[in-house]
Amino acid sequence: MVTETMDGDGVARVGSWGGWSFAVEHGMPAGAERLAEVSRSGVEAVHLDPQPDHPPKQFAYARDGEIVCCFGLGEEGWRGGHRPDFLLPELVAAGILAPDGTHARPEDEHCADRDRRTLAVLERRFALSLPRHLIEDAPLPAFVTCTQ
Repeated sequence: MVTETMDGDGVARVGSWGGWSFAVEHGMPAGAERLAEVSRSGVEAVHLDPQPDHPPKQFAYARDGEIVCCFGLGEEGWRGGHRPDFLLPELVAAGILAPDGTHARPEDEHCADRDRRTLAVLERRFALSLPRHLIEDAPLPAFVTCTQ
């Protein structure tokens, strides 16, 4: 029997595509806190939190047990992680950042266009391509990630 999750519960649907395993979380996501942990022993982990109620979207990349780089989409000038400039060449090539790591985008750029440009950089860099139909229509196993 499947029951609705309550506010604060977390459920992850999991699968694989294009050489990556993925988890799509609903409710109170637990993935961000465990990103470094799941990336141990040569494993790479990419996390994108859409933050629909509290923009901007948040991106993080971990490898070998540490957060390599992280930033908010539209806030790429404020990068964190052990190697915050890891994606700087790609962000510069896309016109998102200047070579010194400051913003290079036009001030009047619409946030949806801005997000698409950054997401395209992430898709190319990490060879990510997760088809919407896989998430929305495919039967995927689901796991509870946290309960209150």
